[in-house]
Amino acid sequence: ANSLLGQIESPMLVRSYLPKMTRSELMSVMISGFSTTSITLLVTFAAQGISALHLFTSSIMSIPGTLVIAKLLEPETHTPETMGHNVSPTKDNSDNVIDAIASGASNGFMVSGIIIAMLITFIGLTVFANDVVEKLIFFVSGKHGFTVDTLLGFVFRPITYLLGVPANEQGDVAALIGNRMLINEFVAYLKMMSMDFSVYSKTILTYLLCGFANFSSIGMQIGGISAMAPSTRATLSQIGLRAMIGGTLVNLLNACIVSFLL
Repeated sequence: ANSLLGQIESPMLVRSYLPKMTRSELMSVMISGFSTTSITLLVTFAAQGISALHLFTSSIMSIPGTLVIAKLLEPETHTPETMGHNVSPTKDNSDNVIDAIASGASNGFMVSGIIIAMLITFIGLTVFANDVVEKLIFFVSGKHGFTVDTLLGFVFRPITYLLGVPANEQGDVAALIGNRMLINEFVAYLKMMSMDFSVYSKTILTYLLCGFANFSSIGMQIGGISAMAPSTRATLSQIGLRAMIGGTLVNLLNACIVSFLL
């Protein structure tokens, strides 16, 4: 479902199982959300001229990649409740249709409120960190323009070399990966479309940027999932950053596969 729905909508399908999920299972849920896109954004990006086929393929490829990366980052050390036979589906406790509608509306309002609060908080912290880093580097070196996403670009540049990106485009491609991680994929895609990349680099970038792996999404997932299962908040907070990095690794894995095929 995560290959078609958003990072908060899809966990609702397994809402009744969330409170009893193991740490490894929660890691899988989070990384799946970070490494895929939603059909809504897919259509939006396609309208901007990005290949819908590549976007959809990337989101589908992320599912097996998620399980690989999630189990490497957080190996299963417990026995999942659903690991076995005779797993009975949960039933809704609503008395009637009106009760179900009222319950769904109140739960949806609660989840959306927490997501908005978390989103505002994490975006604010990201902007603050970016501003502090920029001013600190200016104070030390006297140079403008060095921000967190610029620094992340230096980190990802060796990876762009391994992906076979032309030397003259490696810096810009790496910077867009950092831009997606710091802000979001929408801004990164818009920047990509405004730049003159080769067909090869643009294809690789389409797979690299196709996901919600950014700092603000950590807050969205912690807020949205914990609203449905409050007992998971502590675990989600502990694994949130690693899950976001895991989502980035899944996107990089997809890009590696595509690079090999191209």
